[in-house]
Amino acid sequence: MFTGALVVAAVLGLIALAGSWWTVPAAVATVLGTLLADRFLAWLRPVLLGPSYAERLQRLEADAARATERNRIAREIHDSVGHALSVVTVQASAARKLIERDPGFAADALATIETASRRAASELDEMLGLLRDETRRPAASASGLDSLDGLLTMARSAGLSVDATVPGPTPRSQPSCSSAWRP
Repeated sequence: MFTGALVVAAVLGLIALAGSWWTVPAAVATVLGTLLADRFLAWLRPVLLGPSYAERLQRLEADAARATERNRIAREIHDSVGHALSVVTVQASAARKLIERDPGFAADALATIETASRRAASELDEMLGLLRDETRRPAASASGLDSLDGLLTMARSAGLSVDATVPGPTPRSQPSCSSAWRP
């Protein structure tokens, strides 16, 4: 727009040299009007054209990151609650069948049910809190190799035969999990 204004001003200036006095103010008005129109259109550009490509790309990347995090949280909720429900189901079934023959085992099974339920409720509460408040960061998770022994103990207390092997070096010294335990 500025270049066009300069061309119009130059043409009007040439006409002014030919002797028409009105062309000088017309040239000045044309340049100033074009500059004002340029500033006005630059101010309206975001409204007329919407966000720039870089802004749209940045927004899409942020949306994708949020969706990825929400999917991760959903998987964690599924894993945590699903595991706890499996343990609770097995323990409740075993306790129901053995409550008269082995009340000590039934009491242990009920304690395991209580522990698994509390842990699942706590993890569910934490994960749902993350979904509600995207600015919140997850607390240190008890999942991973650090909780392997607890998971194995819980499974074994349900009467399951468990054999776990952790290949390669572990980040912390873990008790050996390679031997199978049989009730």
